[in-house]
Amino acid sequence: MNYLDTLKDLFPNHLEDTLLRVLNEVEEELPFSDDGEKIERMCTLLIENYANESITPQMDCNYKDSDSDNDNKVQILQEQLKARFPDACPDFINDILTRESVRLDYASIVQHFQMNGYRKKNEMVTSIAVKNPELVMQMKQLFPDACEIFINKCVNQGLDLDALLDKFASESYVKSSGNCSAVDEMLSNFHQRLCDMLPKFDPDYLLEEAKKLPQLSEQAFSNCVSFLLDMKEYPTIADYKKRQTEKEKMLKYLFDLKIDMFLKEFSYNLKSFENSKRKHSLLAQNVNQTEFENNKRFAYVMLCYIYSGVQAHLIEVKLKQFQYDILAVCESLGRPQRKDFFRNEVDLPPNSYKNKLMFQELAYVMHRDLINNYLKIRTSSYERAYKEAEAANQLQTCRTCFEEGLLLMPEESYQCTNGCNFCKQCMIRGCEVAYGDGLLEIDCFDGCGATFSDYILQMVMDPVAYVKLMQRKQIKAVREALRDDFETCPFCDYGTVMSKEDKIFICRNSECGKESCRECQHEAHIPLRCNEIEYDEDVKMRTYIENQMAAALIRVCKKCNRQIIKETGCNKMTCVCGQTMCYVCGESGITYNHFGMRCPQQSNQEQLHRDDILRSIQAAKAALGVDRNPNKLKFDPSKGF
Repeated sequence: MNYLDTLKDLFPNHLEDTLLRVLNEVEEELPFSDDGEKIERMCTLLIENYANESITPQMDCNYKDSDSDNDNKVQILQEQLKARFPDACPDFINDILTRESVRLDYASIVQHFQMNGYRKKNEMVTSIAVKNPELVMQMKQLFPDACEIFINKCVNQGLDLDALLDKFASESYVKSSGNCSAVDEMLSNFHQRLCDMLPKFDPDYLLEEAKKLPQLSEQAFSNCVSFLLDMKEYPTIADYKKRQTEKEKMLKYLFDLKIDMFLKEFSYNLKSFENSKRKHSLLAQNVNQTEFENNKRFAYVMLCYIYSGVQAHLIEVKLKQFQYDILAVCESLGRPQRKDFFRNEVDLPPNSYKNKLMFQELAYVMHRDLINNYLKIRTSSYERAYKEAEAANQLQTCRTCFEEGLLLMPEESYQCTNGCNFCKQCMIRGCEVAYGDGLLEIDCFDGCGATFSDYILQMVMDPVAYVKLMQRKQIKAVREALRDDFETCPFCDYGTVMSKEDKIFICRNSECGKESCRECQHEAHIPLRCNEIEYDEDVKMRTYIENQMAAALIRVCKKCNRQIIKETGCNKMTCVCGQTMCYVCGESGITYNHFGMRCPQQSNQEQLHRDDILRSIQAAKAALGVDRNPNKLKFDPSKGF
């Protein structure tokens, strides 16, 4: 490291002889210290012992408003602040001075630093808002060893691709193992600590929160933990595992493609990929702008990997030319030069694993030759088998739809354990109905009493449905074997053996991951007891009774349907429409002759309302079945009447 050049940058108004003298003093004093400690010591000596030798001009408060004068003022302030705070991060000083709201006054800024603190050199920001993500991605592809923060800063300066290439070629750029390694290590440490302290949180979410810290300090970390602990709703570890599972499924399309399974998804018909009028993957789904940009970036990275011999700039031009139609771009570029694809050879961008069609298009491009060869072999084998079966009079007929000419082979027809034949479509529909009805054993559709083997069901059913069917069978078998000790999650099919002392059931299913109370079968509610929690069904019963109690005080005019509540007076009510009614029995069109024998003209209004409410309570409870089972109502709003 050239200490003299560094000191010249920090103290441009000091004599070079002074800087050399201080440099030699520190070299003798700290011969084995690191660069940062030496520079800090040099700055301290210059400020304390050689301040009088500084020829730094005094600040002039009457600057003109021209851009050049303002730039000069900023430059002078930068030099003074670097000398006053040698451990401050230069980027932090620059950010402060370039803010429009900051008053360019040396004394005010020093006071601000002293009162509010400042970011130090070992507390650099870990992430920067990027103005041009596509350009950043291009630079990461061209310079994979460059520090991402350094790339982001260069891009945010407004440089285009050519200017960035010139800058990186002419200057020594910061590498990821260089100045950023301490920051990355500190960020990684904070992230790991957050994951250890908050195991129920989504680790990716915790990483984003760690990146938002203004400083990588213990105080900022404590504030972050307090904020997260106060959150009632947050992304969970179950969300993370579910996302990881989905990500692995998507990546199998690219790096571990099962040709037969891929073709099954399209019923062995790939004409949709060759249809020029189709809506391509980046436009086929309704996504927000962020997801759209993520998909574009992912497609660009993958195409650069697939066409490793093509310049990245040309691929970007082609993507824009064909409006990010992946298949159209590949048709223009020709067949990929690569034959083998390995996941560890490409740095995949995050958050781009929701667009299944995009992965299917990329898989088709990457493995097109293998897919076409598989289809040719399959077609040839089918034609040969059909001719042989036809010659031997062995073609089958579906026992449901009576379709004829079926080969006894997968994807053509299937048999129950008793030998009844069914075509593929009838098998799919029958299995869907049986699975939807919750059946564990799927009986023959012809009623012969036999069932279908698990091997047949696996070929016909949707993979997710088949797995859940097998889980249900296993749970039933284990439950019958263990009985009382076996417990299942009330929110999914996961089950396990538990001790009677355990009150909380923790689901280990990655797609669920919920904790539930074994007694009430709702989500865990520690430290409250079951009878202290009001759930949706409890709320519905309580509000129903409350509404009936309120309705008991209301009378409705039979002529205009207006609602009436009596405050004072006799029981002969007159609506604003002119209709009369009895407040006691509700009869309309009455005169004072109505009262006497049937209803009283005057009554105790409080007692009348109380009797009406009691009758409404009894009717509401009878409708809910609470009169037969009082424990069914957890919170009784009529308590006290």
